[in-house]
Amino acid sequence: MTTATRKKTDPLTELEAREQAHAEAKATASDLGSEWGTRSRQLQALHDERRRLVFHDPTLVDHTGAAVGDNRIAEIDAEIAKLGDLGELESRLAHARQIADSAKQAVDGYAAAHLDELLAALEPEAEAAVANMAAAMAALGDAASEYLNMAQRVNALKGTNPGRRHLRVPAIDTASDLVRMAEHFGTPPLPTEVR
Repeated sequence: MTTATRKKTDPLTELEAREQAHAEAKATASDLGSEWGTRSRQLQALHDERRRLVFHDPTLVDHTGAAVGDNRIAEIDAEIAKLGDLGELESRLAHARQIADSAKQAVDGYAAAHLDELLAALEPEAEAAVANMAAAMAALGDAASEYLNMAQRVNALKGTNPGRRHLRVPAIDTASDLVRMAEHFGTPPLPTEVR
């Protein structure tokens, strides 16, 4: 296939595909790590129980450490055999972690090599995020003004009672801070702006 016939891939789509591959590899490694941890703890508990039993009653095993007859040691040995070899699982876990690390490097390498393209592709989404933020701050300003008006009304009502005039209405401070914050917020920079 020549470059003339290749379809140009959207940089965000390519990045998301790499991020998805990394997420899947990381999840696989995490699952294997959990399985290894669980099996390791189970094996440790079985080995500990076996050691305690043999310590308290050495007649449960022969001179090679094999169970004599059908006893708890034989059951433990069967459970240990059923859990399998941790070495093979450790190898699979190490390999899965290498794959996850490689996938992470692929994400980082792609992002570094295509940063300008990625930022340009994110521009419409960034502009929408700024518009949403500005709308949210305007709504906050309206809500804070309403909240402040209510707190000031309560303060005025409180002032009619000589025994309560000295008390504060803490909502006034909070509402005033919110109103000031909304008024002075301005337009935030685009999330894609890099200086």
